[in-house]
Amino acid sequence: MSYNIFLDDIRTIDMVYKAPYPEFVILRSYDSFVSFIKENGIPDL
Repeated sequence: MSYNIFLDDIRTIDMVYKAPYPEFVILRSYDSFVSFIKENGIPDL
């Protein structure tokens, strides 16, 4: 399973990466991150 996670409560992807950037799963809190990992597993490198 491969996906990119963007975990940040304030910034947006375009504030951190230059376009074009890969698709991200955007998570805004630690709790949403933990829940997402429990449901989807740890992404491949």
